[in-house]
Amino acid sequence: MDPWEAVKYTFSRDQRNDLAVSMSRLRLGADDLKSSETFRVPIPSELVDLMSEEQRGSLKQQQHGLDSKLVLSSSVMRQLFKGPVDDACRLAVSQLMAARSEGNARPCSMLGVQVLLVGEFARNRYLQARMRAAVLGSGLAEQVVVPDAPHVAVLADICAAISL
Repeated sequence: MDPWEAVKYTFSRDQRNDLAVSMSRLRLGADDLKSSETFRVPIPSELVDLMSEEQRGSLKQQQHGLDSKLVLSSSVMRQLFKGPVDDACRLAVSQLMAARSEGNARPCSMLGVQVLLVGEFARNRYLQARMRAAVLGSGLAEQVVVPDAPHVAVLADICAAISL
């Protein structure tokens, strides 16, 4: 798995202990201050080659001597995910509202509705937490379900469609 993808899946807004465990499993490391809220993403060698000595020196100075990886704080990670996560949450709630308003799901049948979160990004705990807050907070569903391997759920569906 690509190192950025591995970091992306382990990012979680406020589960510091889980983050520390995830980071140690990934062997990407935390900053020198032992912060579990810092992520290190390897910079591709092609990009490093394009950087001037001045740029590499500046990066190294800003990151306490590290210039081969990009150090991202939890705050920066939240900023990176804010747009896509907000959009996904809005879309899920709007789909539930549309189903209710179009009569595809009568209000009484909306009780017990579960939202199934699948795909690569569904592995991200930050997305899961935000989706649960948005969907459950809307009152339009009772549960957000995330399979153990949400990325495989999509692959299995594609394989089934191909075999038809």
